Amino acid sequence: METQKKADERELLRQILHSQQKLEARAQIENLMGRYAQLHSAGRDREILDTLWSSREDSTFEDRFSGVYPMRGRLSGLRDYYAKAYGMSADAQVRATPEPGRMYIDAMTSPVIEIADDLQTAKGSWITTGSESRPNSGHSEKGGAYKAFWVWARIGADFVMENGAWRIWHLHIFDLLRCPFEKNWIDYAHERIEEQPMEDTRMRTENPFLLPSYPTRDFWQYSPQGGMPETVLIPEPYDTFQNTFHY
Repeated sequence: METQKKADERELLRQILHSQQKLEARAQIENLMGRYAQLHSAGRDREILDTLWSSREDSTFEDRFSGVYPMRGRLSGLRDYYAKAYGMSADAQVRATPEPGRMYIDAMTSPVIEIADDLQTAKGSWITTGSESRPNSGHSEKGGAYKAFWVWARIGADFVMENGAWRIWHLHIFDLLRCPFEKNWIDYAHERIEEQPMEDTRMRTENPFLLPSYPTRDFWQYSPQGGMPETVLIPEPYDTFQNTFHY
């Protein structure tokens, strides 16, 4: 009987320790994504790439409709384009700060975070309300036309434990709505749909060696003719990454 009591106590202690490890992991991931949002708003995206992103070859980034892109791999994958897209490069020379006039704000809310039972991976989902200001003409020379946009989205991310720290493994931005500041998303919906192929072509033309690993898996934006998306990928408790979905 005493042996069984000690075994029960050891099991209870193991469960308490495991729960504590999960709580600590959740807090670390909250801080990780808080740093992501604040560095992005400060125009310090190179730090995101250098300090928050996984070095794994299978790390990916998916934003809207252009496909699932590798962050590493062939010709650096999306890594250099990610910096360039947020105004951090002039030709091939990547600067430490964004070009003047750019501003990105993503206020991340409604977190749902699940840590795998094996403590090796985690998943998170957020809703963001944001705004952007950027060159509408694709360049930032003096006198270039800047535009202000509202951008609201869901963010889904997979995380991996790497060298004792959590890192972003897969990041997927699910657009909900985006529209110029001076318009509303209902009136702009049809115009936005017509602009998407041009935006996609521009991305591929500017980066001819950058190829998506997969087509976009899930893209939805508001339309007055449609309903809300039928499927929303929200993390659920899981044991190991083999037994859950992939953002």
